[in-house]
Amino acid sequence: MLAALAFLVPSFKAFVSQPPQTKRGQAVTVPALGPKQVITEKELDDSQILDWILQGDPYKEADRMYRRPVFGANDWKKHRSSGRITYNLSNLFSSRIFRMVISEVLLVALMALLATAYYDPAFAAFAKDIFRDPSWKPFTISMTPFNVTSFSLSLLLVFKTNSAYARWWEARIIWGGIVNTSRDIVRQCLCRFKPRDNHLKEIMTGLSSSYSRALAFHLSDQTPEDAALLKQQLLELIPESDVDDIMSATHKPMTVTGKLSHYLEKADLDTYTRMHMDQDLVKFSDFYGMCERIYKTPIPITYTRLTARFLSVWLLVLPFALYTQMEPHWLVVPVCSIIATFIFGIEELGVLIEEPFSVLPLQKMADGIKASIFEALEIDKKTWARELEQETDKKTYARELERVNS
Repeated sequence: MLAALAFLVPSFKAFVSQPPQTKRGQAVTVPALGPKQVITEKELDDSQILDWILQGDPYKEADRMYRRPVFGANDWKKHRSSGRITYNLSNLFSSRIFRMVISEVLLVALMALLATAYYDPAFAAFAKDIFRDPSWKPFTISMTPFNVTSFSLSLLLVFKTNSAYARWWEARIIWGGIVNTSRDIVRQCLCRFKPRDNHLKEIMTGLSSSYSRALAFHLSDQTPEDAALLKQQLLELIPESDVDDIMSATHKPMTVTGKLSHYLEKADLDTYTRMHMDQDLVKFSDFYGMCERIYKTPIPITYTRLTARFLSVWLLVLPFALYTQMEPHWLVVPVCSIIATFIFGIEELGVLIEEPFSVLPLQKMADGIKASIFEALEIDKKTWARELEQETDKKTYARELERVNS
């Protein structure tokens, strides 16, 4: 039986992890971005369990792209609704976590079926005839090993999920700082730059918005579709020459920060004001360094692999121990499947948020930055005409006074 299990597990996993097949005449690619050869959001919503079994990874990546909620008042009301329990139970089998672990759950269900067949009296009679041993009987497994090791498994899962959540929350804090710093840079530009530097206000505002766009790209798969989208967004914000410099750079967020420093130096500011504003640009450098630390350093691979192996072996052997504990014995199949769904789901949850930048709604955060700082710029622009008129009136008055005196 153990030999069969050793052969079955890699064979099944190899089948599940086959390269993505075509769907509706189009190749399925990862990530799900761009107008061609992608899994659309509608296809994701209409996907069936079989799609997730045969093409799990592409659908999983598409799910990460399209499921990036930004909560508002109505979302919070639904989130804390008294009907949330029944609602969440009703869509259990269509939930993202269930679909992501469906292959592993089916494997555990298959082992439960094997355990049911193995302990069946008909199989025992058959085995006695085959082995010609009247005393042959199937082996049994006590629940003791599972009771002893369940605590260790719990520690592994708790550490995994806690560490993954800490990474996700840190990433969200960093991006909250990016939002605040972008707004603060524009605020200072609008109130500290002199009227003769009004054109610099526009450039600094555009570059402040460009930073979040460039950083979101830096933390993505950087596909040609992503690059085309980024260039289109930047052309709406800053001069084309600056866009060309940013798009040709390897480290785009650093290039944007350098551009901000360059235009800040052109502004007519006193030394103290310039140094104070430069502190915000230093924060930008810190932010992309913090994000890179999270993005490039996963939870130790050995820990993740040990948890997955421990969990898999534990759940695959569990049906042989539960068989003798349950009446009728066929209940071992649904019970083991339900246990596998939730325990594999906990492990999948940790993997899901371990890399937070493809889960957080970075583009929507960048849209929010753009909306707020350009609104402030438009309000400030209303004063430019008045200031220009006042400056013209002062010059006209000075010339008239000079003419009278002369």
